[in-house]
Amino acid sequence: MSTPVSIQIEDGIAVITIDSPPVNAISAAIRRGLLAASEQLATDTSVKGVVLLCAGRTFMAGADISEFGGFMPPPELRNVLTVFESLPQPIVVALHGTALGGGVEVALAGHYRIADKGAKLGFPEVTLGIVPGAVGTQRLPRLIGAENALKMFLDGKAVGAEEAKALGLIDEVVEGDLRTAAVDYTKKLLAAGKGPRRVRDLQVAPLSEERISELRAQARKQHKGVITPELDILAVRASWELPFEQGLALERAISDGSLATPESKAMRHLFFAEREVAEVPGISKADAPRDVKRIGIIGSGTMGGGIAMAFANAGIHATLIDIDQAALERGLATVRKNYDASVKRGRMTAADVEQRMSLIVGSTSYDSLKDADLVIEAVFEDMGLKKKIFAELDRVCKPGAILATNTSTLDINLIAAATKRPQDVLGLHFFSPANVMRLLEIVRTDTTANDVVATAFALAKKIRKIGVLSKVCFGFIGNRMMDPYAREAQRMVLEGATPAQVDSALEGFGMAMGILAVFDMAGVDVGVKVRAANPDKGSPDPTFYRADQVLYGQGWLGQKSGKGYYKYEAGSRERHPHEEALKLLAEEAQKLGVARRSDISAQEVLERCIYSMINEGARILEEGVALRPGDIDVVYTSGYGFARWRGGPMFYADQIGLDTVLAGIQKYGKRFNAVDWTPAPLLVKLAAEGSSFTAWAAARAKSAS
Repeated sequence: MSTPVSIQIEDGIAVITIDSPPVNAISAAIRRGLLAASEQLATDTSVKGVVLLCAGRTFMAGADISEFGGFMPPPELRNVLTVFESLPQPIVVALHGTALGGGVEVALAGHYRIADKGAKLGFPEVTLGIVPGAVGTQRLPRLIGAENALKMFLDGKAVGAEEAKALGLIDEVVEGDLRTAAVDYTKKLLAAGKGPRRVRDLQVAPLSEERISELRAQARKQHKGVITPELDILAVRASWELPFEQGLALERAISDGSLATPESKAMRHLFFAEREVAEVPGISKADAPRDVKRIGIIGSGTMGGGIAMAFANAGIHATLIDIDQAALERGLATVRKNYDASVKRGRMTAADVEQRMSLIVGSTSYDSLKDADLVIEAVFEDMGLKKKIFAELDRVCKPGAILATNTSTLDINLIAAATKRPQDVLGLHFFSPANVMRLLEIVRTDTTANDVVATAFALAKKIRKIGVLSKVCFGFIGNRMMDPYAREAQRMVLEGATPAQVDSALEGFGMAMGILAVFDMAGVDVGVKVRAANPDKGSPDPTFYRADQVLYGQGWLGQKSGKGYYKYEAGSRERHPHEEALKLLAEEAQKLGVARRSDISAQEVLERCIYSMINEGARILEEGVALRPGDIDVVYTSGYGFARWRGGPMFYADQIGLDTVLAGIQKYGKRFNAVDWTPAPLLVKLAAEGSSFTAWAAARAKSAS
């Protein structure tokens, strides 16, 4: 069996090459190979210097995460690196591409480090709920200082080669052939009489308690609800408080313990789920994506402009279409304003803005779309209007052009039927602001062609979105599940809970924003118009989405009107109690015969909102609207502010037990409208079996293979 680790010795320089496509993830085979190479070179007196590098497009992009949380075959990386670092010859590690986590820890075990100018180095483990465990928390502070090391661990973002050099993480930035540069650098060291320079022998200056507190506060703000930053701090403290070997032992205990935390399990679940979403049964490599170089967008409002920015940021030409020149100019001005805001924040240069704006043009004529490869309709939710637009696009667009709608709720099968090319029609549901939000729901109709779906996934990747497939239904995955979630929030306000009580409970659970605050931000009128466009998606309960109607009737539309569920000062998003609304909602409750209560607890808010969401998710899975429970989790963590450290609604349900969820649904079904609280058949089945959504999905995948 071939090994991913090889050695070539030339002129007294041993070049260790790791070649394990696609990203040289640190597997058991690599650990065994590096250990064997280290043991061989330790006794080879003919070798005067050692170079370690990787083949392919990148250095080691971290550990093989599939080994985490289960049996990890020996040897352990931390032990391998102790042997590697102890080599009697000077070791030069040459980095290129993206060196992450364990990859950087391997580099730290070398004695000298050089990097290609395009290399990036970082410790993203905090995003997986993991503390680095291959002596990174002990070596990095010794090399670049405790504060800089903590910043890298707590932030989780990679730094470029030049910044890494400024930090002291690497010694030289090189250009050209990396292998040649590494060998030449090693020969230069030997000529200068340089020997091993082991990081473990360096000392760490203590960091003040005041500075630690400041970094802790910043990390808590960046990683809300996550314990990992505190564990990182504890591990790094050991680098100056304990001798190296004792610090290593403490890091091991902390790192191994972090793997068992609920947040780590949740975030690792999402790591795999985000990679699985693009695997669509029935679509193969033969379904090659269509070439998309020019797109058109119907509607230059907030959503249309954001979509144009998303494509322009990826270097794709976009034509915005609107009803008249005035509307178009407003839309283009908003796009430029958004870009200018990025310049002020230092995220791009003025030249970047001009380059992107040059890719976005406006027109009031559909004929401008005759050369478009993809057209995305982004107007308000009106089926008649959308059908009219698609009929016109069918007339104008070239054969093979893909026609997409950004609708969030309407039946795309009916929209596709308005064309003579239903196989080329699908939904591309972006989330506002479209240039920022990661999620893209890819909605397949009954007739959408395989290569159109493949094109959508390829485009999602190109514009840095996470594409998730959904079948056609009301609200698709995300909004359909948000329907019962928001339903219960509004009902509790009628029952006597304040918007702040509801939202604070949800935010305490980990939602980025409470649902009533979300309504105020998006506009209370949006939900009302969705209801009007889908009159058959109601409930026999008169309290169903009634709070929205009450506010809308007063013109209280949220932030844009200064009043909604909350009050807002001009130019501010800070939420204040809206006493007028509370009074009016109490009066409405009395008219509807709703009993007012003062004992609605945070736990009840969570059960009614989250359990009802999970119940709808079970229906979505059973109907095949979503392919996998992990797809639902990706939708909610990428587009709806569900805490990543909770893993998404379906993963969370598995963690607390489906029997617990079912019992809650049955409890509220007895108390309230039984129709709205009917348990999903799949939930009932799995709870009775003591099973989980994860196990159900695994069994389905096995039977299909």
